[in-house]
Parts: sequence; structure tokens; C-alpha cells
Amino acid sequence: MEDSTPRESDPVAVELYAEVGAAALGVGTAILTDPMGGLMVNAAAAPVIKATLERIFGLRGRQVAAMWEIAVRAAGQTHQELLEQVTADPHRAQLFSAAVRAATDTALESKLEVLGQLLVQGLLHGDQAVDEARLLTVAVGEIERLHLRVLDQLTKRDGEGLGEEERATAGTEAPPGVRWPFDLLAQRLGVTPSALEIVIGALVGRGLIHGGGDVYGGTPPAQAEWTLTGPGRTVLEFFRRAGEAAAGPANARAGRNDC
Repeated sequence: MEDSTPRESDPVAVELYAEVGAAALGVGTAILTDPMGGLMVNAAAAPVIKATLERIFGLRGRQVAAMWEIAVRAAGQTHQELLEQVTADPHRAQLFSAAVRAATDTALESKLEVLGQLLVQGLLHGDQAVDEARLLTVAVGEIERLHLRVLDQLTKRDGEGLGEEERATAGTEAPPGVRWPFDLLAQRLGVTPSALEIVIGALVGRGLIHGGGDVYGGTPPAQAEWTLTGPGRTVLEFFRRAGEAAAGPANARAGRNDC
């Protein structure tokens, strides 16, 4: 990616990187809306940002700049025009902050594409779209390679228990509602039960998968059969459109970094 270090003559970039610094350091939302609707930097965060911006201009800064460029292109607006949407109200600023936080901490390049698209989806539409885009952005923020592989596997047919003719469909896209037993899911993904439980916990917490029965009431993940929810399919489709569909254990063993 190109060097995205802001110059003093580019106030939009400086404002953007102020938010990057605050998000990466976990000091809270740095872009707020003042009573006149203008842009200001959180006073509590300012001293920390000033001392650390040079460090933030590394990988994290470049990732946020890339996400922002994707959003600008998707919106068909200038940087300044889109930044004005960000600062139009606190809810849009909150959406932007969530996108920045997610962009600073990911190993998936495609997540930057997804975050940029979600940001625009919220900023350029009504209040309900802003709220929904933020929920999806927060969910996407927790997704990395293994999470994607689980979501992708839950869309597949399984060959076990099928007749000879039916086995030709194994591994292909299954209709909505297909369920995977925990043990079989772990086997197909080639992961340990402990790792799968952690991933399932994160995906359940964001409403992306469901295990049927009383999972929220305490049914152990290993005793449930897992399926994608509507939001889960939505998130997976965002990643697929971004070119980061999950791959199977063979690709993982081959050292590929795109799943």
C-alpha cells in the first residue's frame, strides 16, 4: 500500500489519523460532534495522540487509510464530503469509530473492503441504516480467518451419510438451514474442539450462527448442531464479494493466508 502519512496541508488526513490514533490506542472515540456540528478531537485523547501518531503511521495507519479510500470510492464522494457525513451526528461518528477500530487490527485484507462498504452503507442512508451498519461492523470486527472458515463450512453439504449419487453434491452450497454437529464441523475444518468452541462463542455472541435448542441457556457447544443465521449469511456474502471466501483444511495446511 502507498504511504498514507498525513501532511500538515491536508487537514482531512490529519483529522482522520487523529481518529486512527485514538482507536488504535483504545482511548475512545476521538471524532465527536460539537454543538455547531463541527469536528473536534477529544481533549482527553489529544495528548496521547500527539505522542504516538508517528508509531500509528505504520501498518495500522495504512490499513485505516486503505479502508477509508475504499469508502470514498464506493460513496463516489470526495474525502471532505464523506468526512462531513461522518461528523453529521454522533451516531455516524460512532459507526466510523467502529470501522476504524476493526481496520486497525486485522490480518485480512478483504476485511478492509467489507468495512469500507459497510461504512458507506450506513453514512449515506437514514438512521436505521446507520444503526444496522454499526452492528454489522462490530460483528465483522471480530472475524478473522478461522471465523470465516466456520461460516463458509456451515453453508456446505456434507458427504457423510449420503448415497453414492448424492455424494457428488458433497461440499457444494447447501440450502439455508443445514445443520452441522460440532464434532463433524471440527473434523471437516481440521481444528481442535477447544479452538472451535472459542470461535463458536464469538460467532454466537454476534448473532451470526445458532446451535438450535437452548444454546443461550447453557447447552454446551459440543452438543449442539450449528447453522448460519440471516446476519451470518449477510456477513459471509460481504466477504465473498470482497474475494475472501473461506477455504478448507487443505488450503490451510498448504500455508495459504486467504481464509
